[in-house]
Amino acid sequence: LLLDLQRPNEARAALQKAIEAFRKTVGPDHPMTLDAQLMLGMAVLRQKQYPEAERLILDATNEIARVQGPDSMATVRARYLLGLARGHQGREKYEAAREDFAAAYSGSRRRFGAWTRRRAWSARSGRLHVACCRQSSWKPTTSWPRC
Repeated sequence: LLLDLQRPNEARAALQKAIEAFRKTVGPDHPMTLDAQLMLGMAVLRQKQYPEAERLILDATNEIARVQGPDSMATVRARYLLGLARGHQGREKYEAAREDFAAAYSGSRRRFGAWTRRRAWSARSGRLHVACCRQSSWKPTTSWPRC
């Protein structure tokens, strides 16, 4: 809720406490713990601390992929967020960001197969990011255009 209200500083503190509580109560591999770790990366991303966000999201992505599999929706979402964190860091990270967006797109395709309108929007959004990363004049923005 705090992330939705654009209050990432408060969200970050609350998420750090939640992660510790989840680790103690349900364990480090539980989906709630992993989701909280990913949300912490999102909070740091919204604070525009991109290298730290990349590290947090990468750690969460690796754990989610290990526990839930490479084609789970949680892994697809995590790869997409990792692409955002890397894409905001400049040209040296564009290729890695493109690979993350491509992995999220292909994981979504493998997971869903034939698209519904909603699923097509998600896939088209991933494709849009891949295309944007290939452009020489691409600059990260705070909001992405919808198809």
